[in-house]
Order: sequence, then structure tokens, then C-alpha cells
Amino acid sequence: MRLTLFLRLSLLGTVMALTGCSSQPEPPPSLEYAFWLDSDAVLQNQFRITFFKPDSSWYKSSKRRTNPLLDDHNLFLHLEKELDQRQLCLQGYQIMERRPTAKGITLAGRCSAIH
Repeated sequence: MRLTLFLRLSLLGTVMALTGCSSQPEPPPSLEYAFWLDSDAVLQNQFRITFFKPDSSWYKSSKRRTNPLLDDHNLFLHLEKELDQRQLCLQGYQIMERRPTAKGITLAGRCSAIH
């Protein structure tokens, strides 16, 4: 009887643990942005990305109440996704400037030099 109860509880615990591990994290809500790339003479790519302030419909669809432009983690997820899609900054990058604008926020940076 005890062995049967132990096996049932073990099975239940395993199923619950696997169910928790299989859940995917919620993707960051999409933001509108513009991306620019400048290549200089020493092959060090410099980039700029401007995130635009979302309108009221964004807040309704994303179910968030806080301004996403204040969430650095969210901004960097979008930046890294853009860099990955373009196969840029594979050795890393540095943010040189973070500047608020009338329409949102701009991050300016450069790819790390290849050694």
C-alpha cells in the first residue's frame, strides 16, 4: 500500500515537473522601431536603433500597463533579435549612447572588434 502510494506520488511529481519545464516563456511584446547600420573604414559596424512609443492599442493587446521603453531587458531582447537576423555583432557589442527622443528612445552602439 505504501509502495503504491509512493509510486503514484512520484509519478504525479514527475508529470508536474515536466509540465512546468515544457512551458515556453512569453515572448516580449513587439515594439515598432527603426534600425540603421554604418560601417566605417576599420570594419567596426556602428548601429542605431530607435524604439517608438507605443499607442493605446499596444497596451490593450500586450496586457501591460508599464511603458515598455523603460524596460531595458525588453529593449535589449529586440536589439539582439535584430542583430542576430542581420548576422551582426557576433563577437558582442557595446552601447555607447542611450538617448530619449520626442518619439521614443534611441540606443547607439558598435560591434565589438574582432581580434
